[in-house]
Amino acid sequence: MEKEFKKVFFGYDIEEVDKKLLDLEQEYEKIYEDYQQELTRLKNQKFDFESEIARLKSEMVEYNDFNEKLSSILTDSYFKSSEVVFNTKAKLDEKIEEKNLELDELQSKNTEIKNSVNSLLSKLENIVIEKKGM
Repeated sequence: MEKEFKKVFFGYDIEEVDKKLLDLEQEYEKIYEDYQQELTRLKNQKFDFESEIARLKSEMVEYNDFNEKLSSILTDSYFKSSEVVFNTKAKLDEKIEEKNLELDELQSKNTEIKNSVNSLLSKLENIVIEKKGM
């Protein structure tokens, strides 16, 4: 882009210098416009990125809230179900103990009845033996 100017009587040719300056001005204006367009494009892209970041942050807050609520629900459900299982087991253990006591009582009564029947059978045998012996 180097241009040599013709020398005239008092320096360089004014027309050539003016033309060169005009060419340079136009060239720099074109470069400036290109930079301005690129700057505008980059600003738009920055705005789009910032909007996307804001949207993603909002989504992240929603997901975190959902996660906290879900965690709370699961924790509450776990403790409630554990309590139900514990209470149900305690009731069942109590019922089993009651039934075991009833079974012990019935076995004891059964033994008493067997003893009473054996005693009656023994008495009946003695009576039969006495009757035969008479």
